Amino acid sequence: MKNKAPLALMEQLIMLLVFALAAALCLQVFVYAGNTSRRMEARDQAVTMVQNAAEVTKLCGGDLHKAAQMAGGTASPDQWELTYDEAWQQTSQEAVYRIVIEREHTDNALLGRGTVTALDDAGEVLFRVTVSWQEATDE
Repeated sequence: MKNKAPLALMEQLIMLLVFALAAALCLQVFVYAGNTSRRMEARDQAVTMVQNAAEVTKLCGGDLHKAAQMAGGTASPDQWELTYDEAWQQTSQEAVYRIVIEREHTDNALLGRGTVTALDDAGEVLFRVTVSWQEATDE
């Protein structure tokens, strides 16, 4: 009668290999899920911040300097930029997220329009929305 020990050892090694492959796949899924969760959390926060910036822009009638005085950030005649750290707190230091409001020129003198965009530190767009407002008249 032959000894069956080498066959049992081979069977256990195969089971160990299958278990290791399954564990590696599970680990990759958990890492992917964590990364996806962080991206979606940043996108959700970006949506809120973009909406807030759009509302301030509309409230100020498209006056980006006035909007910057009201809500912070830096402004030029055609652009307003807000910078945020990793916890979405406004900062003037190293920015992880940026909200950029760019004024667009329209053919209608009574209608102003702009684009509000949230960007991450790699420059990827997290969220973008177009905002319109009624321009102030001198009458």
